[in-house]
Amino acid sequence: MADLITLATYKDAEGLSTPKEDLRINALIPSVSQLVKTYCGNSFVDFYSSNKTETFNINWATHIVQLTESPVNSIVSVKERDSYGAAYATLTTGAQEYFLDTDTDSIFRTTSAGYKSWPRGVASVEVVYTAGYSATPADLELAVIDLITY
Repeated sequence: MADLITLATYKDAEGLSTPKEDLRINALIPSVSQLVKTYCGNSFVDFYSSNKTETFNINWATHIVQLTESPVNSIVSVKERDSYGAAYATLTTGAQEYFLDTDTDSIFRTTSAGYKSWPRGVASVEVVYTAGYSATPADLELAVIDLITY
């Protein structure tokens, strides 16, 4: 997992030029980065250029699954299966079988006429996608710097 800032970024922001505190700061950066990712429930930069695979257990009738990472950059695949032992069937947007709501980073199961419920069951829906930012956003970077200083 990628850190949200680098030692050089921290030292530049704090006006530090000597290596006196480098060991301590280098020890704090991964811990604070993980703290922020856990607290926010988002990894921000980890899945920008690598795929994230999520499976969903559907226990009741619903046409929505909400993805963990945000913002979604691209959908690689959306698959569903009718039972635990069945193979996944790949859905396509060309056949209007799903829709990505970019406001909520949710996948809606659709048909040409409207909504359709996802199949119920264990891991009945699998979504592979990329999400996040190519670099830590400036406001988040500032918050991480403040937490390390604290």
